[in-house]
Amino acid sequence: MKTMMDINLVTFKMSNHALNSGYDRMIDYLECRVIAAPEKWSFGRRVIVKSLGRLIKKSGVVWYNRDSAYNETVAAMRWLKKSGQIFHFIYGENSFRYLGLLKKIHLQNAVICTFHTPPWKFQELVADNKYLDDLDAIVVVSNSQRKFFSELIGEERVFYVPHGIDVQHYHPKMVFLTHNSTTKFKCLFVGQHMRDLNTLSESAKFLIDHDPTVEFNVVVPEKFHSCFIDLPNVTVLSKIPDTRLLELYQESDLLVLPLIDATANNSILEAMACGLPVVTTDMTATRDYLDDSCAILTPKGDVRGVVEAIQALKSDRDKLDGFAGAIRRRAMDFSWEKIATQMNHIYRKVSDGCHQS
Repeated sequence: MKTMMDINLVTFKMSNHALNSGYDRMIDYLECRVIAAPEKWSFGRRVIVKSLGRLIKKSGVVWYNRDSAYNETVAAMRWLKKSGQIFHFIYGENSFRYLGLLKKIHLQNAVICTFHTPPWKFQELVADNKYLDDLDAIVVVSNSQRKFFSELIGEERVFYVPHGIDVQHYHPKMVFLTHNSTTKFKCLFVGQHMRDLNTLSESAKFLIDHDPTVEFNVVVPEKFHSCFIDLPNVTVLSKIPDTRLLELYQESDLLVLPLIDATANNSILEAMACGLPVVTTDMTATRDYLDDSCAILTPKGDVRGVVEAIQALKSDRDKLDGFAGAIRRRAMDFSWEKIATQMNHIYRKVSDGCHQS
């Protein structure tokens, strides 16, 4: 007889993510209790966190902060109430540091972390990774992370589960009949994290003279506007409503997203769910989510490759339409319902091991 799983998700909302996007959407598809720092801090809560100031400073984890310490305190209080619980930190780089120490006094609760950063970035954020030994499982969102974490805690405790996307909210505006009927070919770029803004701007600059029918909508924070000065084929947007962002995905012809590095990428997933073909950088992480039936993947920093990909799809509407249908179907593999099922399999495996120990 299977035991009931008691799952606690330690979470928060990334400020740069749209309301219907981000890894925290997982909580809407799992049977779990949520641990999240409050939006408004009471006096008592501020006192608690202030008393943890030394632990925050000594954590050795760059992104570990007041919210992280508060969430681990709440998790610790729940931990001490009973056995058989699972604590899943869905942003491990930010939130997890000390809870595993409780295994020394209470051995039948389990800790899982999802990590989102490439190995080199993780090493910049974490001074000493020995505390990862306390984890029962690590979830990675790209196969590019597996070797690094397997060498730290053993491959039997590392699981690849893709990032999910809300395929009901992000959807094509129309069934794949036609693209926009204007003379302009509309390319979209969204985000800042690990984006290759130089390759994008150089590609746009080249196309000013060589193909003036291509235009770009670039959604980035205001501090990056200077990257696109004197580019008449680029419209730079910031702080747009989520409804407008969805419209841009639905109305564009192509997502053009050169990257410096990646694991999972929300902008790619959002575009996929909207049936928007993708040109992005060729790496293990992007091939975890895309293939040649729905995207063109170019070498890192290859301006010519990006330009040629744009022009190839612009000149071949049949191929572009084929990509649009294929990429929406591919997005369905990453629906949150399917990702939640995969996560529940991992929870069950960890839970069974917890009850046997």
